[in-house]
Amino acid sequence: PIVVVNHAIDNSITIKKKQIDNKVSNKTNLIFVGRFVEDKGIYELLDLMQNLDREKYSLKIIGDGPLKEKVLEASNSFSNIEYLGYISSKKELFDLFSKSDVQLLFSKKPKDNTWEELFGIVIIEAMYCGIPTISTSHIGPKSIINNGINGFLIDENNIVEESLKILKEKLYNNKEIIANTQVTAHKFYKNNLSKKWAEILDNYI
Repeated sequence: PIVVVNHAIDNSITIKKKQIDNKVSNKTNLIFVGRFVEDKGIYELLDLMQNLDREKYSLKIIGDGPLKEKVLEASNSFSNIEYLGYISSKKELFDLFSKSDVQLLFSKKPKDNTWEELFGIVIIEAMYCGIPTISTSHIGPKSIINNGINGFLIDENNIVEESLKILKEKLYNNKEIIANTQVTAHKFYKNNLSKKWAEILDNYI
């Protein structure tokens, strides 16, 4: 028998769940968390920011990797891009998620097609904080995100254009979508998955 047990969220960390006002905010706070490599869509991420109004959109970038110089260059050139380095503290990371409106995850398959995003822990962590993710439609994100319901799936060959549409139409700024992110996150709570592990061990060992 095969049983799938997914990655877990440490739901013992208390965070301020995302809420939105009836009045739509004029400022959108974006966040990226991940490795600075081409397969994570760093170039597309920075290209997107060049196509957005600096007064209306800001981006916090968290992580490290070979393309760090590109990220630093962008953060020094654009007043609305902030590089925060690598953050190991989940509490600190969750606080940053809670202050954001949308997470961006632009994973791309390499030319040899040997990799794609197989899960996306940052997706469920952002959901725990009530934050939807705009993600390329890879096998992992597709197993978590129901497009337009608890997040957004886009074509990796059309990343910037499809992201611009979602952001400019403020499709993410929806109480139902925010509520659905937290419903989805509940399935990945550490204590819920520990019960699943217990059931598996009791039944098969």
